[in-house]
Parts: sequence; C-alpha cells; structure tokens
Amino acid sequence: MSQVTHNLIGNAIKYSPINTSITVEYITTDDNSLKINVKDQGIGISREDQERIFERYYRVKDINSRSTSGFGIGLYLAKKLSNCITVQ
Repeated sequence: MSQVTHNLIGNAIKYSPINTSITVEYITTDDNSLKINVKDQGIGISREDQERIFERYYRVKDINSRSTSGFGIGLYLAKKLSNCITVQ
C-alpha cells in the first residue's frame, strides 16, 4: 500500500502547480477495504486519457506535461497492486 500511495501522491505533486493543495483521504468501506482519494489542483486528465492512464507505459499526451519525466509505469503498478483505484 505504501508504493500505491507514493505513486498517487507523487503524481499529484508532479502535475500540480507550486503552492496548491493536495488532499489525501483514507476511507474504510463496508466490505472492510480501504479507499484512498488523492485530490489536487493539477492540469487535469482528459476523458480519453482517464480510460488509459493505468495501462503499462501510457503517458498523457498533454503538451504541458512533456517536460515532466516518467516512464508511464507508476499508475500501472499502482493499479496492479491495488484493484480498488478509480478516477473521479
């Protein structure tokens, strides 16, 4: 779970403007699971990209994020480690 949380918060930091808020919430569900919500003030993700961001090596094709480094594997690994991740 620490790797999943690290990837989600790391992406929020990477793609958010400086001096903006990032909120992390942990919620236990009725089926004794843990739901993690990470909310930021970042650049956003298009509907098309939201359907693909958990694919291996997929990177959002936004011109503003081209200078941000990464291999496109962080969210893929987070999804594999935890089957309860959703995009809202």
